Amino acid sequence: MQKDHNRILSANDILNFPIELLPAMVLSDNLYSFFSFLIKLHEKGQYNHFMVMLNPGVFLSQDLVLHEVLANGYLQGKHRLKIVVNTKWNQAQRSQMIYNGKLLISIPLWRRLYDWPQLIGFLLGARWLNIPGRYICSDIYRRVIAEKETGTLPECPSPPELDRYFMETEGFSVYGRFNVQ
Repeated sequence: MQKDHNRILSANDILNFPIELLPAMVLSDNLYSFFSFLIKLHEKGQYNHFMVMLNPGVFLSQDLVLHEVLANGYLQGKHRLKIVVNTKWNQAQRSQMIYNGKLLISIPLWRRLYDWPQLIGFLLGARWLNIPGRYICSDIYRRVIAEKETGTLPECPSPPELDRYFMETEGFSVYGRFNVQ
């Protein structure tokens, strides 16, 4: 699949996403959130939230609690989405990643809570500041997709750092973008 940075996705395209390309990485930008604006400003990027699409139209998202969320909530005119896929993964790898994601949402609720100190650590430039066993949205990438990946990705990447990583790493390509109409 060649990169098509200009493919515009409809809500229907996301709700009926090709199963053979899952899991897909989803970068989100809430256009009406001051908090979103601050993250993008601090991290020098275009997106403030990261999720993984495990099923068509269903995202694994670390909000206050790690949970599955229907894509419909992101398709109502407040969010821009960028969907990234990796065409080098084989079916066994894809199945393992989806299994990893499903396993995460089965752990107890108290272990799926958001890591507020880590967010403060980002703002202060102290990435080590966190509660062990708690995570922010972009940590989902390492927990589901790349448990053993090292490379150029920081230990606790921000959504803009993931975006840059996907664009610089072989195998990843932009499937398309959903923009506010």
